[in-house]
Amino acid sequence: MLPQQTEELLNGFVVKSKEILKDNLTGVYLHGSSVMGCFNPQKSDIDLIIVADRPLSDPVKREFMDMVVGYSAQGPAKGIEMSVVLREVCRPFVYPTPFELHFSEGHREWFEKDPDGYIREMNGTDKDLAAHFTVINKRGRCLYGAPAEDVFGEVPDSDYMDSLWYDIEGAADEIAEYTLYLTLNLARVLAYKEEGLVLSKKEGGEWALGHIPAEYHPLIEDAVREYTENEETVYDKALAGRYAGYVLKRIRSGKLEEIVMTREERAEKAAQLLNSGGCNCAQAVTGALANQTGLTDEQLKQAAAGFGAGMGNMEGVCGALIGAGIIAGLKTGGLGTVKKTRRIQEEFRSRCGAIKCRDLKTMTDGKPLCPCADCVRNAVVICGEVLDID
Repeated sequence: MLPQQTEELLNGFVVKSKEILKDNLTGVYLHGSSVMGCFNPQKSDIDLIIVADRPLSDPVKREFMDMVVGYSAQGPAKGIEMSVVLREVCRPFVYPTPFELHFSEGHREWFEKDPDGYIREMNGTDKDLAAHFTVINKRGRCLYGAPAEDVFGEVPDSDYMDSLWYDIEGAADEIAEYTLYLTLNLARVLAYKEEGLVLSKKEGGEWALGHIPAEYHPLIEDAVREYTENEETVYDKALAGRYAGYVLKRIRSGKLEEIVMTREERAEKAAQLLNSGGCNCAQAVTGALANQTGLTDEQLKQAAAGFGAGMGNMEGVCGALIGAGIIAGLKTGGLGTVKKTRRIQEEFRSRCGAIKCRDLKTMTDGKPLCPCADCVRNAVVICGEVLDID
């Protein structure tokens, strides 16, 4: 049960959302601690996903943001965190997930100083949305609109785990500063990795006490106590560092880098990345094969940024083929790379009909020789075959 004041705030938020978005509002969905039995006004925020049928105009975004900021100021200590997404990216699920608008109290100053710039720039993709959608599917609450099961598709395990990993990958360096948050978050990620459990921070800490060596129990108990009882705690930073290293090692041991995906699943992931609007063809291919390289998604995305519609958008060699070449270089360590990339190019030409972007886009009977989505799919599958990637 949420406090009455919080329920009233949510009711008001829904009413205003309906007034502003009108028939464009698909639904308002609550997730996070508010639905997982551990809401604490002193430690929690209110987590909301707003789903719209169509893109929002800038004036509507401004009106909506003014409303959100006002309600956030009336909320718990950490206010409201919300994202507006389009229904088309929810089912089937698109990852990384595009969003129309986002707000948390950490962005308040930016919005208040430059609302027009905020409205213009606060959009893109957000890996965290995979975790939020999973919680909505498992434990969320529909405050208004279409039932969650009709709006949100299944989030693939690989996408959910990548989303969780994105949140904790720097834990070894950051736990000394964010001890409470990372102690409990590491525990709940491990619980999902090993038992498939979708837990709150509190539940994650309680689970860890039965599944992690006793050496780390004082740290976990202190974190749970501070989170639930607002008790100020002085943490053993050395113990926290060892704990982070131990849990990260267990998480790495059998989930993220070793998640089994077929070549066809990787190919579909590439098409999803391309269709999300956040990646060019080269980035879609490298993103689908990122966990084969030792580099982060963001590093690969930067490396492939100049190859949309061929190098420099000049419609030369297809960006999907260039992305495959980047992966080949990383997978081979530069040894025999030319031979591998030549095979990739030959196979790509055979399946797609050409290797240059302008030729692939040539229209015949109203259809391109090979649509961009099929180019990235083929590039990923061919990479898998030539480089022996499942």
